[in-house]
Amino acid sequence: MNKLTNIHQIKAGNYIPVIKKIQLFSADEWETFIEEWLDVAPIKYFNVINYWWAGDKWRDIIWYLEDPKNNINYKWDCYQCKRYKNPLTPSDIYTEVWKMLYYTFIKDFPIPEKYFFIASNWIWWKLDNFLNNTDLLKKNLIENWDTHCKKGITITKDVELKWDFKQYVENFNYNIFNKKLVKDIIKEHKKHNHHLDIFGWELKKRDEIKTPIDVKKHELNYIRKLLDAYSSESKKEYKNVREICNKFNDHFSDARLWFYYAEQLERFYRDSLEEWTFDNFKDDIYKWIKRLNYEEYPNWFKKVITFEQESLKVSITSNPLINVSIPDDRIGICHHLANNNKLTWVENEKD
Repeated sequence: MNKLTNIHQIKAGNYIPVIKKIQLFSADEWETFIEEWLDVAPIKYFNVINYWWAGDKWRDIIWYLEDPKNNINYKWDCYQCKRYKNPLTPSDIYTEVWKMLYYTFIKDFPIPEKYFFIASNWIWWKLDNFLNNTDLLKKNLIENWDTHCKKGITITKDVELKWDFKQYVENFNYNIFNKKLVKDIIKEHKKHNHHLDIFGWELKKRDEIKTPIDVKKHELNYIRKLLDAYSSESKKEYKNVREICNKFNDHFSDARLWFYYAEQLERFYRDSLEEWTFDNFKDDIYKWIKRLNYEEYPNWFKKVITFEQESLKVSITSNPLINVSIPDDRIGICHHLANNNKLTWVENEKD
């Protein structure tokens, strides 16, 4: 399918998905991004600590669910941020899990409610299986104790897997270990004030439109108004689209195409831009062309043509959609406005 190239692509080059940009983050940028995401995440936390030094006991970001002051059994969640070149594997997380087990065993801090691994470059299928199967995770942790964990938990001594600690490991609730998908984090981070500063406008290329053969229900209002306008010039009443004469066939086909281009413009960037962006773009056009209602026209079809032509002349300078919109969008917005009863072609028209 053909793509529509716009000035944004010419200036900035091809669209790079946000998830690919994240893979270029430094370790500090990655943790900052996660911390910002938690500021706007659905779960509300009491406070946050982002550990930037070696004494973190393998906890990157701590989010308190309640005040830890004077409360040794405070509730908290842990977010372990991993920025690796390749997808996260089981061997990448064994030491972190063992450290969590050890430090909660010696009661340096309470067991977290949840312990999330967040990888900037996906999670390998085998690790995903482990996180979804707690028995499998425990089995592989213990099997890899000597190679990954025995000498790596503390700096000062080896930790032996025996006696009370072994029993603790075997009875631990491994359901606390889970993952967060980057694609879900990106969706929620869009609420943060820094999202656009980091990633810019995510203005992707648009596909060319193919108008549906059959008129859809949501088109009926502007099409009825077009039929009235055609009737005023031909002196013949058109009650449905099948009656349109050859003179108006091209315009009718174009009008439907323009309508769908404007609809695509609204839908395509809904997830990338602020909610008000398309409405402001449409309002800027409406405020300029509505003055044409005061003009006189030999018939109402000439009024339609005048409004369409004037929509192309509207100067819009501050809306980001100017970089991706095409003339078809502007004319289509005229028919959107008619569809929403903001514009009327025939005087004294009755809805």
